[in-house]
Amino acid sequence: MKSNFKLLIPMGIVISTLAWWGCEPRTVPVGAYAAPGSIFNQSLVVNFDELPITITTSIPPVTVVYFQPPSSPITDTNGFPLTQGYPINPYLAEPGVPGNVLQFPGSVQVVNNFPNNEAATLTFSGPGANNSRFAARIFGTLNDPGTGIYPAVDFQVPMENGNQYNMGFFTGVKFYFKTSLADSAVKRVFQIPTIQTQALPSGACNNSTNKCYDHFTATLTSTGGAWQSYSIKFTDLTRQGFGFPLNGPPNLTGVNLQQVLWLQWEESNNNVQTPNGGITIDFWVDEVEFF
Repeated sequence: MKSNFKLLIPMGIVISTLAWWGCEPRTVPVGAYAAPGSIFNQSLVVNFDELPITITTSIPPVTVVYFQPPSSPITDTNGFPLTQGYPINPYLAEPGVPGNVLQFPGSVQVVNNFPNNEAATLTFSGPGANNSRFAARIFGTLNDPGTGIYPAVDFQVPMENGNQYNMGFFTGVKFYFKTSLADSAVKRVFQIPTIQTQALPSGACNNSTNKCYDHFTATLTSTGGAWQSYSIKFTDLTRQGFGFPLNGPPNLTGVNLQQVLWLQWEESNNNVQTPNGGITIDFWVDEVEFF
């Protein structure tokens, strides 16, 4: 919906230490690209388990060590919460760039599209899917007046820190999704916004006629407190049809596949008026990977 990505990590990120990614060999897609001589998992987007990580930023030049206590947000070594979320795997593959890997890895974030109508928080808690250490949990409340503004809570995973990402090496995405028993959202979707579908300033769509945000979408369902695995081909994602026609293919191929902004999980009440106090948002995401 009406979401603008906020750049939260300085663009001059250089990964200086990764304590876990080098411990386990992973297989890269055969014939998809030339792996740059590493054993890192280059199809993994984010799974919230690979900590600690030391990141050195050039603006300003400071090193921050991330660590993640159980059931709490990421903090720095002094115990202060970090404004950015969990970092994306910096070894994720991308065609047409130096080394065929991400240039500016982003970090996950939750976006409250209408602060007067919603208040959701991002934390990292466990256990995750398959009893992994941690997963991303997004929880809070949402009040929909039913007046056509469509408030929605978005959990965003930006591969290139909000810039365009080329998914051309891959054919789909897989992840685990869970809703708690308390989650009462009417609409749940997974979406991939692109330059053409996202409104200004993050995208190139002019929303003066309310024809933006018609992203490539798959419908999600309540899971009743259990983890549900999804494996979705890019070509199986569809648009709802209210948006502008695209310049290029109508599906998520070609230029659309090369202009991806982020992955997005969204919950809302779909313009249905909520009772006093609103509805409960409480969903989890884990083990996000391309295939």
